[in-house]
Amino acid sequence: MDRPPLRATQAALLCGMWAASAFAQGKPMSRVFTAKAVEKYEIQLMLRAEIRGASTETVGEKTYVKPAVHSAQLALAWTSQRRVLEVLSDGSASIEESEAPVPSGCAVAPVADPGTRKLQESLQEICSRLRGMRTFRYEEEPNGLIRNLPAESGVTFDEDAPFLLALWLRRNLRPSVIFPALPFRAGAGSQRPIHTRDMTGSETTEWMDSTGNASAAALHVVQQLSWPEPRGKSGFSSVGGTPPGETTFFADSSTSVSLLDGAVLNATRTASRETTRVLDPVPGLPRRPQFSSKLTVIVTVRRIS
Repeated sequence: MDRPPLRATQAALLCGMWAASAFAQGKPMSRVFTAKAVEKYEIQLMLRAEIRGASTETVGEKTYVKPAVHSAQLALAWTSQRRVLEVLSDGSASIEESEAPVPSGCAVAPVADPGTRKLQESLQEICSRLRGMRTFRYEEEPNGLIRNLPAESGVTFDEDAPFLLALWLRRNLRPSVIFPALPFRAGAGSQRPIHTRDMTGSETTEWMDSTGNASAAALHVVQQLSWPEPRGKSGFSSVGGTPPGETTFFADSSTSVSLLDGAVLNATRTASRETTRVLDPVPGLPRRPQFSSKLTVIVTVRRIS
């Protein structure tokens, strides 16, 4: 039977002692890296798009509104291997991450509805950009912040600025987590408001017990943001200078981490961006029709070795 190197075993024991001490003393959690260590994960990604609008039909002097809903979704999966190339003096690690696709995904059943088919084609284009053998390097700090993550590690969407969904997905496809500056104990949490010139929202963070695993803890993070649509968009109403609609961003992440070294064990991460707009008035209708578009991404991470 192969035995782990003595130095690695000693490091693991020290990590466990540190984690227990941090839990007892209420210190913030952080990641402890070991040079040459390898972690393997299975990553699953689901993409779901939905558009809600209305079509009108005029019969005689009356105009009728018919709700229109188009939706599509697809899923893909790959394995991710993270290798710690070097542990730096500040505790950060130089990491090489390699992805290998699982032979499935991107294929969807054909549909007759033009609106749904267009959504399917858009999702397939995104899917095709994420598939394939990919390898990239970056640095990860003990608190989980990542430096020098290449742009090709993520994907872009057809979203107006700010590009929150693409930035969120690029970070949350990584099998790691950003640790908050909270005391590491079950129930410890914080809520902070987010206010900028055009954006309002909040972020809630909480440490919880990891169900069924005494050597792990779960970090739950919820982010909610909203901002008005830019004024002057063609085809959308702006009455009295009021923007025609609103965009909302919502993210809910639950990540289980090892008390041994802070490595991710499993995670479920969901984010969505939805824009609701008021269309120009339609003669014969008492109220202006509305249009909404929503894109949801669901990331599942599971450590396999």
